[in-house]
Amino acid sequence: MEFIYVVKRSEISDILPEKGVCDITSNWKSVLARGFFIERSYAEKDSSFKQVIPYVIIRRGTELFRFLRLKGGGEKRLHNKSSIGIGGHINPDGTLLGWDLIMASAMREINEELKIDMTNIEIRPLFLLNDDTNEVGSVHLGLVCECNLPGNHEVEVREKDVLTGEFVNPAVIRTEDAALESWSEIVLDLIHPAGGLK
Repeated sequence: MEFIYVVKRSEISDILPEKGVCDITSNWKSVLARGFFIERSYAEKDSSFKQVIPYVIIRRGTELFRFLRLKGGGEKRLHNKSSIGIGGHINPDGTLLGWDLIMASAMREINEELKIDMTNIEIRPLFLLNDDTNEVGSVHLGLVCECNLPGNHEVEVREKDVLTGEFVNPAVIRTEDAALESWSEIVLDLIHPAGGLK
């Protein structure tokens, strides 16, 4: 049985767009820190809860790391979709709570999915992302973060049977990726080619 971190939709619905993003303020950090754990099977069916998902963009210079989720992955709704973010559910840690737990989960997700040296590399929160227009988005809330790597930094996907990845120019992603997942579509329009937000 898996338990995952959620927040109540009732706490965020008044200030969160149906599809779009909002800035991370101290109030938002407080809301996210008040999250709690429920069974994943229950959360997936009940949109009165939003599952908090750290969603990290890996950047190297002007290129972004693009992922393709293969059929071997666990989330069937995202099979054969490409993405510019990597993320996952937040599970109980046993020691960390609130915002510290959320950011530690972002780092854990990177290390689980990628072979990458994160020494002295910062994960920087950018904004919150919501998309209630589709089945996946209706039960998730994205915390979009950016990870800037030096120009010679190598990145490799760990589980090649479920995920592939490579660094590409954002312009290439826009022209080639018809199967881009919805969160990546939103994020791609908002991030600046040189890093951060437009």
